[in-house]
Amino acid sequence: MLTLRPGQLQAIPDRQAERYVAQATEFARSAFPAWCERRGPDEVNAAIRKAMVDASAFGIERSHDVTGLLTLMVLLGDDFASDPQYAWARDVLSAKTLDPGERIRVVLDELTRG
Repeated sequence: MLTLRPGQLQAIPDRQAERYVAQATEFARSAFPAWCERRGPDEVNAAIRKAMVDASAFGIERSHDVTGLLTLMVLLGDDFASDPQYAWARDVLSAKTLDPGERIRVVLDELTRG
């Protein structure tokens, strides 16, 4: 029988987070090379981690949806969710009646229409 001690349980989510950060970094480098160049590795890492925290606050859990939120941060700014100009986006992202992935798509669709 396998026994996991508390420290080992803590390490599982940490490893998943690190794996996600690495994947999101590769995504950002390929999708937004100029943004990554301007920011440098430490700031890109910080932005990805902020996207993870902000996603959690919006109830967004799936990695591809967190990556969608990261995309919105690249397009609108790291703190777009607290910017009054983007209150509409914050409202959509907070809408619990929509699937998290759908919330991201609605905001992206609105941006491409405008």
